[in-house]
Amino acid sequence: MENKYDDISNIPSKYRWDLDSIYASMDAYYEDMEECRRVVEELKKFKGKVLSNASNLQNVLDLELKLDLLLDKMSNYISLNNSLDTRVGLYDSKLNELMDFYSKLELETNFISEELKKLDIDLLNRYLKENENLHIYEFNLKKVIRVNEHILSLEAENILSALSPVLNAGEDIFSKLDDADSDYGEVEDKDGRRHKLTGGTFSTYISSSDRILRKNADEAMHEYYKKHANTFASCLLTHVKTNVIESHLRNYNSALERFLSSDNIDVSFYHNFIKEVNANLKTLHRMMKIYKEKFALDEMHTYDMRIKYADGVKQNYTIEEMQDILLKALSPLGQEYMDGVREAFSNNWVDYYETKGKRSGAFSTTTVTTKPYLLLNYTGSFDDLETLAHELGHSMHTFFANKYCDKVNASYPIFLAEIASTTNELLLNNYLLNHTDDVNLKKYVLNNLISMYKSTIFRQTEFAEFESIIYEKIENGDNMSTDDFTKIYYDLQKKYYGSGVIQDDYIKYECFRIPHFYYNFYVYKYATSLAISYRFAYGILNNEEGMLENYLKFLKSGGRAYSLEILKSCGIDVQKGNILDYSIKMIEKYMDEFEKM
Repeated sequence: MENKYDDISNIPSKYRWDLDSIYASMDAYYEDMEECRRVVEELKKFKGKVLSNASNLQNVLDLELKLDLLLDKMSNYISLNNSLDTRVGLYDSKLNELMDFYSKLELETNFISEELKKLDIDLLNRYLKENENLHIYEFNLKKVIRVNEHILSLEAENILSALSPVLNAGEDIFSKLDDADSDYGEVEDKDGRRHKLTGGTFSTYISSSDRILRKNADEAMHEYYKKHANTFASCLLTHVKTNVIESHLRNYNSALERFLSSDNIDVSFYHNFIKEVNANLKTLHRMMKIYKEKFALDEMHTYDMRIKYADGVKQNYTIEEMQDILLKALSPLGQEYMDGVREAFSNNWVDYYETKGKRSGAFSTTTVTTKPYLLLNYTGSFDDLETLAHELGHSMHTFFANKYCDKVNASYPIFLAEIASTTNELLLNNYLLNHTDDVNLKKYVLNNLISMYKSTIFRQTEFAEFESIIYEKIENGDNMSTDDFTKIYYDLQKKYYGSGVIQDDYIKYECFRIPHFYYNFYVYKYATSLAISYRFAYGILNNEEGMLENYLKFLKSGGRAYSLEILKSCGIDVQKGNILDYSIKMIEKYMDEFEKM
């Protein structure tokens, strides 16, 4: 749908953020900056005395919380304004100014974390008995105690901090080579027309119905990574070795243990989940077989795995139509949830229209001081409808967490974040399947559900397994070469997708294209989140006793406990294994329907 607004000032206010509700002026913003300075001066009075008594500890934590909330509000105001127009030098410079401000405050208050290193469980329990106001900080203080044994001396921490530009060299060089310096050239479609290949256009071309374009895009993309394979391999090796060394210095048994520790998740959970996915690869193999048959392919290649069925699917939704669909699709979540959705639509949570300079993509802020603002770049496509559902899930999670948790414990971890967003996507797709006679739309939705499962459950777990293997080898003293990386990845591709998919030789260089390998054992969370979302969404749709109440309890829990504990208290015990059981049954059902069409 063509954007009828050529300037942000012409867009009706109901489609825009109202950032003046955060700060009416920059003067008000700077007043809070001055307040931050005053809070820091108050904090400095406790230097050397943070743990002297329960009252001191409470005062320090109260002041730290006040400082965090001020900074959260300031950061949101500047970053949201900057997102609306990245060309405006004012907010770009304000972001840099704020980062410098952060750094100065951190230097002035780092004595707090240094003194908290002396806190142990006995002292904490004594102070909790003496001062009931400390109880809102109990969970966070226990987290501090857990990680204390992995914090080095102040001198060592300062050395590591000073070395951070060098220690991050692998990721930094990858980023420049992968983005700023990348040139993938042009590719031809079936009609001989040439198209510029970029990181953004690749996702469009690889899902196109034009097989020649898909093939040429896939080959050209990975030719670039093959050409620079040794450099990319050095980046990845440097990054992994750095993590392994630092993890050892911090007294962790492995890098995996270190990066799972923030969620208090045992490494066995990670490995068991990979095993469970591997035990269900027959479902992925069946997906590939269906794709081959439904899209009439003589043989299945890697460039055929992301085709989208889009023939005759509506691509001109108005904003009001999208809102109306979501109000119906999400209604199984109950009155309280829907009241929140209506507030999102009526109270300027969403900035819809794409305008010059606006940040691309979509996001929802996970703030504790403002409404959960949601950014969209609306064009009227079906993807926009799905994106709005997804980001609205994040917004509602933040909304409920802020409403029912104290400010200390409202922020939830990444492990939980994608559950609310993908639950919304599943409810939307289920609604569309059951409330339309449009065969093309049904095909699209089924294809979409299968594709989402493939790319989230199977592909992300393949990435997680690759990470696990290369870290284990390097921790065991193996000196990984370019060929070692590509062989491991190529063997995983063959295992995951089976004999029904021809793995073209160039696909082994895809291991150098995935930025998630620099996120440190992060991607498995996408897979576990979707599996958990299936359990929540279809339990709610089938009116399972207590499931809706448990889901709302999950949204309201924020980050007041560790992720697995929150889920267990809401009826989802993922540590028992069999996380995939429910979702596998549902996706097999969807594949049955897709085959029958």
